[in-house]
Amino acid sequence: MKQVRIAGFTLIETIVVISIVCAVVLCVPPMLQWLRQQGVGHAVEQLQADLQLARITAIRQRQTCALSFNTPGLNQYINSHTKRCCDLGVFRGNVRFMKQGPDGKKMASAINFNCQGMSTTVIPSNIFVSDADGTMIYRIQVLLPGGISVTRWISGDWH
Repeated sequence: MKQVRIAGFTLIETIVVISIVCAVVLCVPPMLQWLRQQGVGHAVEQLQADLQLARITAIRQRQTCALSFNTPGLNQYINSHTKRCCDLGVFRGNVRFMKQGPDGKKMASAINFNCQGMSTTVIPSNIFVSDADGTMIYRIQVLLPGGISVTRWISGDWH
């Protein structure tokens, strides 16, 4: 007697394929969230580095150097000395400036460093950077002596 072979998948093969599909479906949303967070983080690092560069440039050139925000366009900033422009839109997560932080403080329109590398304003200047949906909010604060700090808004306070 001749045996007839039926083509198809075994139960084990089907379970393996379903398991792989479930793993992929469960991993995609956290992966997208992680990519957005990385974009905001990279934007903040770039902005912090550009502030340090402006400060160092002011000291080396012995003249005021500034970063102006939302200039020449929305969510862009420019260095007054090098004329280098950075667009937050190139970072993942639709990174943007916020006019006001979650604590109610206003964002500075510019940060100026004098020839000694000090901020030209007595009160701390704040720059607020966020992703498109506002789940990741960072504050870059420049103090009078020229110090630059980065904090993140978590559970109603800066950390």
